[in-house]
Amino acid sequence: HHILDTTQTLTTAEIEKLKQNNEVIFKQKNIDLKVLMISTLDDDSIEHVANDIFNTIKIGNAQQDNGVLLLIAKDDRKMRIEVGYGLEGDITDIQSGRIIRNTLAPHFKNDEYYTGIALAQNELGQSPNLTIDIPKLHDVEQKSTPDTTAQSTYHYATPQQENPHVIHLDQPSKHFINYFVVFIWNIMVS
Repeated sequence: HHILDTTQTLTTAEIEKLKQNNEVIFKQKNIDLKVLMISTLDDDSIEHVANDIFNTIKIGNAQQDNGVLLLIAKDDRKMRIEVGYGLEGDITDIQSGRIIRNTLAPHFKNDEYYTGIALAQNELGQSPNLTIDIPKLHDVEQKSTPDTTAQSTYHYATPQQENPHVIHLDQPSKHFINYFVVFIWNIMVS
């Protein structure tokens, strides 16, 4: 299963269409894209949670390391695109940041979650460094043109912004929701 929305924001039909989009991206680009929408990070960093989930679920092929996780913390208004090492040259931190700032954030600000995610899928599937041509994903209605000059309250942090000298201590109460989401994800996959 490629899409998991624990916030019940997306409809069943929207989830099915996003799954179909992911299948097209996988077949044509060999990118194993997973989308996870949760309510909150419980005061944890988006980088830590995304990395934890990415490594626990083991997204992508182990040899190709072709996994991508789009993590959305809806109530915290934060999101991150976590990319496997095999795709880091193709989907850069700069490109991920642009997708978040220019595609996801403006649509999420207008409560257009499906549209934002579908357009982000399209951009990830058409990375300029990848050579296979993917057709534009259909059935995405863009209700408004994103204003790229507007300041957004959504946040994107690059790995360079995280302090390498900070040690993250695992606190079961703090990370319970993360492990619960991974547990539910694994049940759905099996």
